[in-house]
Amino acid sequence: MKASELRAKDAGQLNAELLELLKAQFSLRMQIATQQLSNTSQLGKVRKDIARVRTTLNLVLRRRGISLKLRRLALSPRPRLGV
Repeated sequence: MKASELRAKDAGQLNAELLELLKAQFSLRMQIATQQLSNTSQLGKVRKDIARVRTTLNLVLRRRGISLKLRRLALSPRPRLGV
């Protein structure tokens, strides 16, 4: 996944992409734990993709002038109830 592809997406699409990558990371971690994954470099690639998506999402939200607290909520993969 290229950064230029990510910059073309809006915040909703980036959040969906982030959630998908986090699920893939969890799946890869479980495969490593059960010794079912032979190519462990996939985990590093997914981690870098997650960082790329979070960085791009942060840039998109910063351009809109959204506050830091709201950006943290948007970057969080889990909904927070006590905010």
